[in-house]
Formats: sequence, C-alpha cells, structure tokens
Amino acid sequence: MTEVANTKENIAIDLDIGGTFTDCYVSFDGGYTIGKASTTKYDVSVGALRAIEAAGENIGLDLADLLDQCTSVSYATTISLNTLIERTGPKLGLITTEGFEDVTLVGRARSWVDGRQPEEIRNKATAQKPVPIIPRDMIAGVNERIDWSGEIIAPLDKQSVIDQVHRLVDKGAMGFVVSLLWSFQNPAHELQVRAIIDELYPEKYLGAMPVLLSHEISPTSGEYPRTMSTILSGYMHSDLAHDLRSLSDELRARNYTKPILLVNNTGAVSKVIKTPALNTYASGPVAGLLGGARLCQEYGIKNAVLTDMGGTSFDASLVVDGNPRHYSYHPVIENFFVSLPMLEVGTIGAGGGSIAWVNNLTGRLEVGPQSAGSMPGPACYDTGGREPTVTDADLILGYINPDRFCGGKIGLNAERAHMLMEAKVAGPLGMDVAEAAAAVKLTVDGHAGNDLFKNIALRGLRPEDFAVFAFGGAGATHAVGYTSHLGAGGPIYVFRFSSVFCAFGSAVSDISHVYQNDRLMVVLSPGANDPVLDASAFNNIVDGLFDQARKGLSEDGFNPSDAVYLLELEMRYGSQIQNTVVSSPVLKIDSEAHVKQLADAFSEQYVALWGPGSAYPAGGVEINLFRLRASIPSERGRLPTRKLGKAFPGDALLGTREAYWDGSYRATSVYDLDRLKPGNVVTGPVLVESDTTSLPIPAGWECRIDEHESAVITQC
Repeated sequence: MTEVANTKENIAIDLDIGGTFTDCYVSFDGGYTIGKASTTKYDVSVGALRAIEAAGENIGLDLADLLDQCTSVSYATTISLNTLIERTGPKLGLITTEGFEDVTLVGRARSWVDGRQPEEIRNKATAQKPVPIIPRDMIAGVNERIDWSGEIIAPLDKQSVIDQVHRLVDKGAMGFVVSLLWSFQNPAHELQVRAIIDELYPEKYLGAMPVLLSHEISPTSGEYPRTMSTILSGYMHSDLAHDLRSLSDELRARNYTKPILLVNNTGAVSKVIKTPALNTYASGPVAGLLGGARLCQEYGIKNAVLTDMGGTSFDASLVVDGNPRHYSYHPVIENFFVSLPMLEVGTIGAGGGSIAWVNNLTGRLEVGPQSAGSMPGPACYDTGGREPTVTDADLILGYINPDRFCGGKIGLNAERAHMLMEAKVAGPLGMDVAEAAAAVKLTVDGHAGNDLFKNIALRGLRPEDFAVFAFGGAGATHAVGYTSHLGAGGPIYVFRFSSVFCAFGSAVSDISHVYQNDRLMVVLSPGANDPVLDASAFNNIVDGLFDQARKGLSEDGFNPSDAVYLLELEMRYGSQIQNTVVSSPVLKIDSEAHVKQLADAFSEQYVALWGPGSAYPAGGVEINLFRLRASIPSERGRLPTRKLGKAFPGDALLGTREAYWDGSYRATSVYDLDRLKPGNVVTGPVLVESDTTSLPIPAGWECRIDEHESAVITQC
C-alpha cells in the first residue's frame, strides 16, 4: 500500500469530510496511502490537515512537503447537510414574479410526505408540511412577466425591485434568491434583478449581498422544485463557502498553490468557482458510488451493491450492468422536492455512532437514527458520550481492538462502554451486557440488510446476483451481518482502503462539466407514431451545449478534444409526467432512421426499467430535457496486481482475543489484514483487523486475499 520516500510523482490528495471522520486518500505514481482523523466541526480544516498529515507520515513526507508536491486537492462532504438540519443558514429574501409569492409555501400535494419515514407517513394526525426555509414575510413579488416561450410580456419594473429589496434588507435579509417565471427560457429579468441589487449593495462594501438566480442553479421547468433548489443552495452557500475558504487558506499557508476541486451530486468533479452549494449535498456517498463503479470495471463485475457504513449513516447504491448512473432527478432534500440531477444513493441512520436505546412505548430495542457523531462520540471514546452506540456494542463483543482503533489514535474505554450498555439497554431489557450488545449488532445489521434488499428487489432485480462492496469504517465489521439478508453467500469485497473509500472514489472521479437545456420536442406523433422530430432544432440545441462544454473545458485548462462526451435526454411518452433518462445513440439527427433509433433507445430503456408490456407507443414520444456531460477521464486509482501465494496465513497471526459468537465468548485467532498476502485464506470464526477497520468472520464463512490485495469474504 505504501512505500517510504522523500519524493513522489503526480501526488493527488482526496478528502471526504463526514459527520464523524475525515478521510484522506493520497495517490501517486506507483501507489497510494491513506489517513484518517476525527472531523472537527468547529473548523473542518483542522481535521482535514490532520488526516493529510497522517497520510503523509506513511510515505515519509511532512505536511508542507506533501502539499508542496501535490498537484490537486479534491473535496467531498456531507457536512453541509447539517446547515439544513440545524437551520443555521443565513436569513434570505426571495424575489419572485408578482402573484406567485406563495409557490414555496403551497408546495405540492405530497409535500407533507416528501422525505418522511414510513411511520411518520402512517401517523397522518401529526403530518405537517416542512417549515419553510424562507418565511412569507421574506418573500417579495416584483412586477414583470415572461411567457413559456421566453417572450417578454411585461418588462421588469426597476422601481418595484428597489422597493422590495430595501424592504427585505430592513427585515434582515443577508442574501437574495431570485426565481422568476420561465427564467430558464429567458433569464433577462433575473439578470436585471441581480444587476439592480449589485448596484444597491456593491461588492466593494461590507454590506454586499450574495444573489443566486434560479436559471443558473436549476435551469428546468417546474416553479416549485426550481425555486426550492435555488433556496437550498443559497441557504447552504455561506457555511460551505466558509469551510472552503478556511481549508483553502490553511492549505495555501502550507505551500499548496493549486485550486480545490469539489465532487458533486452528478458524479462530476469541478472547480469550486463553478459548483453551486446544493451540488455538494451528497458528494461523499456519490464519490463512493463512482469508486465502486471503477472497481467493478477492474474486476469485471457486472452487478454490485455498494455499502458504506460510517460513523453516522449507512449509504447504499447500485452498479447495474456496469453502470452507476441510477439518477434521482427530483430528489427530496430535507423534506423539500428539488430539481437536481443526483446519482441515487439511499441513506438510513445506521452507523457506528448510532445510539442504542429502549423505546419506552413498545419496550423494544431501537438503534438510531440518532447518532453520537464525532463529539461527544460513542461512550467508549471517553469524550463525554452518555449513550451506548453500535461501536460500543462491537467493542463489547470483542470485534474491535481497543488499542488499535483508528491506528491507536483514539483509545477506547471498554469499561465505560460496558457500564452504559448495561444501564441503558441490558438492564431495561433484562439481558446480560453481551446479549444486549449482540442484540444491538443484530438490529443494526437487520436495518441495513433490509434497506439493501428493498433497494435491489424493488427495481425488479435479484439480490443474490449482486456482489457486495463493504466500505466505511464500520462497513467491514458488519458486512457479513447485513449481506446475509440478501439471501446470498457473498462475495463481499473489503479493500485495503475501504475505511476511506469515498475519498478513493473522489480520486478516480472524472473532471466533468454538465450542461443542459430544458426544451420540449416531439419525437414520434401520438397514435400514428410518425417521426416528427424537428432535426434542425435538435441539432441547434446539441451544438449549443457542445459550444458551452468546449468553452468551459478550455477555461479550466483542458483540451476539449481530450474529453469524452455523453448526451443524455430526459424522455417520456405523451401525457406522462415522469421522465426516463436515455443515453442518446446519436449526437446529430440527419435522417428519419436517426429519429427511429432515438425512439427505440427510449423504449428499450423504459422496458428495462419498468418491465415487459410497460411501453405506451400510442402516446407518442417526447424529449423534455437535453443534458451534455463533458468528462476528462481520470487515470488514478488502479489496483495493484500481485502473484497469488500459499493459502496458509501464519505470518499474519497476531494472537487471540475473546470474541462473542453464537451466545458465548471464545478465544478467537486475530490476523493482521495488512500482513495477509495474496492467496492467504482464513476460516471463521476468526478476526481480521487493521489500523482502520475490523472484519469479524463467523463460522461458515471464509476470507481470502485476492491478487489485488482485497479481502474477499464468502460462505464456505
């Protein structure tokens, strides 16, 4: 994994800042190394520098030298989610078209269930719409109107904008969101509003106001999701910008001179200056999905479920037929329906920091969704945590080495974990502490396993056809438990960098720009299904997207001819509301044959998603949105290939430790994952551990090290 040297070629640093840990993956020609540190929420740059420093120590470079030789730093995070959860963002004003001030308050018919858990939805008596980010008194309508085609019907009344802006500032607005009707067809009025605000509050003064325009954040139809996308991006903007400025300042003070890159929800990596805050909402899990897709290519695996159990959450995503691009085009973020293409990653509150508690109403054990996070953390961290967690249960069961957790940098207090598990769980349930800890592990494994099963089966796929990739600090520890719910005996893959897998995913992500145009075009007529697509209009839109892509790549210092281009179309049958994403088989329409080829690609994709007989050709076929992805492929993150040796793993044996299996503690052999060599095989019950993770292998399962130095767990 690592080799000590004073210089390395093409060093790149990738960070994933989560709610509990900050992970670092450093790649260079010929290898990689990893580092890990607790997330410091008061200033994320502190934890980030500690993680980078830990990685540098592995290759003999101090922090300044590592950053001096580094060619890029990429950043993925879910930390900005806390701004929404805790409602710590700035007070914003919303400027919209007069008469449409209540769009975000009315929402849509399903607003009261968007993002809710099943038990919340069933309890209709307490159901409520989400509390608006911008209340009614901070929403202002201005006199203007543009129609659906982009034609100006009523010009913008400048004085009405001035009056409303002054009113909102007097009420405490610290920034503005502007979302006018049909601005994605013609942004002229939104641009004028920003110019007026900039004139009133110029950037040179401390009172300058940030202004976000809806046509720049989400240039799509649908007033409510477009406006909410812009509001959420504006609300997250300040905190994320502060974190990035802090990290950038600290890096530059230590010799780093290049830009910081951000992983975003569409699976792209782009410069900070070109990334809206909302696009980073789930960038950490998305980076993990991209990393999993790369490894599927390396292994020749067709279908894989990617599982990430960290300190706070359990994320699951799919690679199907080698393709990670299962998009949620109208995801729900903090109970708000938004218009934002985002690679689909399911998340539940089931991580190492998830709190175990007894429900007083039912008398049942519950695990999560509350989490101890990094501060105060699990009880065994001995940093003030007063609730038992999944990590405490794993420690009590003997699955975690208290002296080696996080490379020995976090000493674990087993007595405190035992005391709180007894007081909060074992005592109320009438169990001994070991039984309670086993019940906690069984419960969290069941939550994660059931979530996996639904994630696969509800798409009409067979769970037993999927390999499982286990990553995150707790993923390997619980992988056998939650994989058992899929009805399959593996294989489960645990990589040497699994504990920092999302940072690895950032390393292998392509530099990408995404451009789109929301335009309705009929491809096949209803009933007769005649080709009626306007080839000239289609080609003009695609040519325009290519012009934007080439310009953007050139501005970022890339050669447009080196890029890989993918044209995606959102298509639907006539009278449908929902769209289906199709990779266009053609970039230019020159004949009716091309039109039919496009329609056939849509039908094939539709049937693949919804099953035989689901097609509705009588409705005709429409294009609703054009999206062009321009990517510079990454060549980093290739796995090493080693010669397979003997199966006997004796050189890696560390000794024995008492661990809990099937109702009792047993002396269990412990092997060092870093010393296991390709070809080695260990059979359960056995413990395999490293500085960053632990693999409890139960009876009936075995773990072998493959030619890529990965641990592959299967049933015997």
